[in-house]
Amino acid sequence: MDSFTHALLPFLLAASMKKSRAFSAAVFLGALSPDFDVIISWIGYILNIEILSHRGITHTLLFGFFTAAIVLYIFSRKKIHGFFEKLIRRHFELEFSPLMLAAAYVGVLSHLFLDALTTRGIPLLYPLSAKRYSFELFFYIDVFLMVFGVLIAGYVFLKRNNIVMDTAFARKMFVMYFVFFAALTGLRIYEKGIAYDAIDAPDKKAYASPNPFVWSVVGIDDATISLYSYDALKKNITSFHSIPRSVIFSNGATFSIEDALLKARGLKRVRDFELNARAVAIEAYFDGTTDEWIIEFFDAAGGVEFSGMDGAPRHFFSVTARISE
Repeated sequence: MDSFTHALLPFLLAASMKKSRAFSAAVFLGALSPDFDVIISWIGYILNIEILSHRGITHTLLFGFFTAAIVLYIFSRKKIHGFFEKLIRRHFELEFSPLMLAAAYVGVLSHLFLDALTTRGIPLLYPLSAKRYSFELFFYIDVFLMVFGVLIAGYVFLKRNNIVMDTAFARKMFVMYFVFFAALTGLRIYEKGIAYDAIDAPDKKAYASPNPFVWSVVGIDDATISLYSYDALKKNITSFHSIPRSVIFSNGATFSIEDALLKARGLKRVRDFELNARAVAIEAYFDGTTDEWIIEFFDAAGGVEFSGMDGAPRHFFSVTARISE
């Protein structure tokens, strides 16, 4: 979800409940704190450690708390929050206390809920589980919601004298924003249902795409993965593609692919990958020079939301295992 929605919904709710400036500020900081993972996400991308990438470790119930605590501690330092007081021309006594930490964590919970509405979701229960939880209703950023958020943010900024003094104004802004958000969510649920019902495919699931009216539908049978793109506005299928679930080249293998797959699926990185992949396909070949099976597990539906039915660069949605006897 976009930063405006993440910040404004919980902030306006807190401001509309006659909470102090400091409390509202702590909620605001907590609501943005999970996305401070951009500071470490480059490590995850370089080392291919998904939990350290964006929407990884900071987007969990446990580490989200610690992230909010760190952010709150930094911004509660006198020099830091003094700088922002001058910037926004407002005084607020932000302190590092149990109450402010609780307020910040409320912001974190709001952030996690909103991101769980979007494609691919969040690893909510990590480290207990690497599974990502998602309602798959919105794309990473919904253009309509973001534009509305920008307008609300601009209006609130222009009326910032009222936002901390008049709770009625804050409540009006919150209700307006929430009604738009709820209506858009309802529309997305309706569109997803239309896309799902329109596709005749086994074991199918529908996913959001960058186009708010187009849905990616994935169907899986014993041998094939079918990828559809469905326009819920025009009510027609705009593209279709299918691939085999497995392609195996034995090349004089000295042990079976079944044994190799069993060993590969015992690896944590493979288990975690299959846990969150939409449609796992396998390409494997036996390397006679090293007596190893080279097995690539890839999410056949992994990139449809980025670049159409041809998918995104596959290395973003794959894991490779080298298995010896």
